[in-house]
Amino acid sequence: MPAESQLRFCLLLAVLLILRRVRLPARVEIPLGVALFLATLAGAANWYRAFGWLDWVAHTVVPALACLAFCHHRSVRLASRSAEPATRRVLAVVAISIGFGLAIGTVWEMYEWLSANWFSVRTISIDGPDTIDDLTATACGSALAGAWFARVELHRRRGRLRAAGTVDL
Repeated sequence: MPAESQLRFCLLLAVLLILRRVRLPARVEIPLGVALFLATLAGAANWYRAFGWLDWVAHTVVPALACLAFCHHRSVRLASRSAEPATRRVLAVVAISIGFGLAIGTVWEMYEWLSANWFSVRTISIDGPDTIDDLTATACGSALAGAWFARVELHRRRGRLRAAGTVDL
């Protein structure tokens, strides 16, 4: 196994240990852990070269799951606490999710650039269009995750308000 793949699996182990320390619920932690493992395995096995579409899937799904974990862990409750109309509340959570997703996506792209340019790892494509495609997929996945999380939070709040017999916002 190449040294770069070994490094990626070590980074994966570190991330998985951090996830365990954060104590996310299993319904959030397990899909993220499995997605991270499969993305790491795909890189080590050169599946991204064999199946070009897999890179887009990984750059969409992994950040989306990471955004869901972030929203859950940080209890981003803008969707249920704000007095703003529901559309604005959802857009606020989506914006936070996109920002978080692009932050982790940018760090990953910088890792790829450093790997290729400083450590001569040639298994990674770092051309401009690939980076833009990756960050676009990250933003799309993050936006979908944020919208889903916000809508679930709104639905939960409405259910609690109805159960309490209060007026629904």
